[in-house]
Amino acid sequence: VFHEILGVPQPERVPAVELIDMIWQGAGVSRPDKSANARIDDYVARILAYKRTHRGDDVVTGLITALESGELRDEGEVQGMLSGLIGSGLITTVTLLASSITRMLQYPEQLRAVLSQGAGWDRAVEETLRYESVVQVSNFRYAKDALRVADVDIPEGSRMLVSLASANHDERRFEDPDVFDINRAQGRHMA
Repeated sequence: VFHEILGVPQPERVPAVELIDMIWQGAGVSRPDKSANARIDDYVARILAYKRTHRGDDVVTGLITALESGELRDEGEVQGMLSGLIGSGLITTVTLLASSITRMLQYPEQLRAVLSQGAGWDRAVEETLRYESVVQVSNFRYAKDALRVADVDIPEGSRMLVSLASANHDERRFEDPDVFDINRAQGRHMA
């Protein structure tokens, strides 16, 4: 499905499992594998070259069109966006599936509720996203103006990192936030 959204036909695809391996190797915690990052960059370049001659109603064609119309700065921005889409589209999906399976096995009563049609899979997915955020923190944000959040003064221009996982366990927003409950009144999570 991911490649279809991007507009990459089967013969042009690197299998998802290979892409995931490259992403994990390239982002290695202690020693990132630069050759893995180079392979991802090569794949991105191949996709862009292919889509320039095989346009369609897809995300990559949209990025190329945005570059040509001046909405995007340069080729590097397009490559960065496509690399980010590949990484986020694959890693977040794999992590969500693993977390969902783990939570259903950890809380068999929740699994029974889904299987008995007492609750839908959509609720199970939304609660999994809330309970165990696939993305734990946001990208860095910068304060446009000086501001105060809770009891903290943040000077203009300060760099901030927002904990999405913490927000998803905020007791002011979710009743019993540390309980995995697919039948909870659905609040808006930050996943």
